[in-house]
Amino acid sequence: MIEKVTIQPVKAAEPASLKPEFARTHDVELTRGIKRGSLYNLHSDGKIRGFLLRIRGRKSGVRLWDLASIDAFIRSQTNDTVTAASSSAQQSTCDGPVNNAPKH
Repeated sequence: MIEKVTIQPVKAAEPASLKPEFARTHDVELTRGIKRGSLYNLHSDGKIRGFLLRIRGRKSGVRLWDLASIDAFIRSQTNDTVTAASSSAQQSTCDGPVNNAPKH
């Protein structure tokens, strides 16, 4: 007995729905707004993850950046900024009015 099976054709995903895990330096600059020098500084400080992908024995390769670690770093900076701004706003309201008039 022969069984008939119908398989739907495979469709490519929409580019907007793709979420890459890693990106090259230029792609991080375009999508996250962080320049090359800042990426390397953050990497050397251990704040983001990146690695050099190359074939063993080859002199050169490609630097790939972990986008999840970059996004986490950006979120942490946003939280720090919001916390600092709200604490300074609270401090200025507790200190009373500030006289910014020029002295003669």
